[in-house]
Amino acid sequence: MIFKGGAELKLRPQNVLIELENGVSCLAYAASYTPNGLAIIGNTRQKTFRILYDVTNSKIGFAAGGCE
Repeated sequence: MIFKGGAELKLRPQNVLIELENGVSCLAYAASYTPNGLAIIGNTRQKTFRILYDVTNSKIGFAAGGCE
């Protein structure tokens, strides 16, 4: 995942796939139809990261080590 400004977040398979049954997985993506290009980073992508939301400065930070 690459953000504006070039920051990159490397995702592992468990951050982009949902296992439906043994040997069957689906991509964990859904369309976003917003006029401003807003994208939502859902819980599947967030679950293996600690995330800092800096609302005052409109920034977000990621570090390894969330829920497995």
